[in-house]
Amino acid sequence: MGRGGGRFNTIHIDDVDYWVEVDCEKYVWPQIDEKSMVPTPQEQQIAQHILSIMDDRDVLQLGIGSLPSACVAAMADAGLKDLGVHTEMLNYGLIKMIESGQVTNRYKNLDQGRSVWTFAFPVDTKWYHDTIHRNQHLAVYDVDYTNNLQVLTRIDNMIAINNCIAVDLLGQQSAGFYKKRPISSTGGYFQFMCFCSQSRGGRGVACMTARNKQGQSRIVPFLPEGSSVDLPAQFAHYVCTEYGIVNLRGLNGYERTTALISIAHPYDREWLEREAHANGLLAPHFPVSMKPEEGGARRYPSYRDRRNYKVPSNSAIWGYDWDSIQSGK
Repeated sequence: MGRGGGRFNTIHIDDVDYWVEVDCEKYVWPQIDEKSMVPTPQEQQIAQHILSIMDDRDVLQLGIGSLPSACVAAMADAGLKDLGVHTEMLNYGLIKMIESGQVTNRYKNLDQGRSVWTFAFPVDTKWYHDTIHRNQHLAVYDVDYTNNLQVLTRIDNMIAINNCIAVDLLGQQSAGFYKKRPISSTGGYFQFMCFCSQSRGGRGVACMTARNKQGQSRIVPFLPEGSSVDLPAQFAHYVCTEYGIVNLRGLNGYERTTALISIAHPYDREWLEREAHANGLLAPHFPVSMKPEEGGARRYPSYRDRRNYKVPSNSAIWGYDWDSIQSGK
C-alpha cells in the first residue's frame, strides 16, 4: 500500500516472524463513522472564521471529528484551489478533497505533488484500502517525519487545524487530558500547533465551541487541576470559537486575556473578566471591550505579511559572515 513515495512504509517478508489472520467482518474494530457526521451550526460558524485566514495553495493538517469535517465543507464551498496536505492522520474529508481536485500539492515546497500522511483511521476499510493502494498522489511516511519539528517549519503556508478541550486566559491549551479525565492523548497536537506556525506564512489554529455539552465555558481563567498543557502559552497562535478568531502571537498578557474573553460565550464574559481582574490577568482599568483584530494595530505581522517572510541566513545575522568565520577565512 501507499507506493507513491514516503519512507519505512513497507516491511520485507524476511523481517516478519509471524502473522495472525483475523476475520475483520466478525471482529470489527472500533471506528468513527466520519461519513455520517453532521456539523452543528456552531461548528459551521467556526469553519467560516478559519476560512477568513486561509488562501489558495495552503498546506493542510486536520484532526478528526465533525469540526474538521465542517472545515472541509467550508473550503469546498469557498472554492479554494491548489491546496496541499501534510498530516499525521489521513481522514475521509482530506481524501474527498484530494479526489475532488481541490488538493493538488502543486505548490508545496516540500514533497511536491504528494499528500503526506502517516496513518489512516478508516470508517470504511475497503474504501480506504482501494483509495490508498498504489495511489501515486499519496506518500506515507513514518511519524518521525510527518510530525518532525524541523520538517514542519520548512513547509511554507502550512495551516494546522485541531480541536482542543479548553484554553485558559494565559493562552495554555489542553487537548488530551482534562480534569483528571483522559480524552484522546495529545497525538501530534503540540508539534503541528507549535511548529506549523513557525513556518513562512504558517498558522496553528486551536478550535472549540465556546461551551462544552454540559454548558460550561471552554475558555477558563486557569486550567483546572489534573489537566495536561498540550500547548504552552508561549506557542499559542490562533484560537477560534463560533464567536470569532483571535491571533495571540505578539500580544502582551493583558491583550491576550482580552482577546480570549472576546470570543468566549457572551454569558461567560463578565465572569471571565471578573476572574481576570481578581487574579492579575487584567489591570484595573484595561479596556476589555477592545478586541485586537487581524492586521490591525498589533505589533506582530499578520500571516499574509508572513507569507513573504524569509528567515535570514547565518551569514546575514548581526552582520557577520559566519560561513567565513567557520571556515577560518
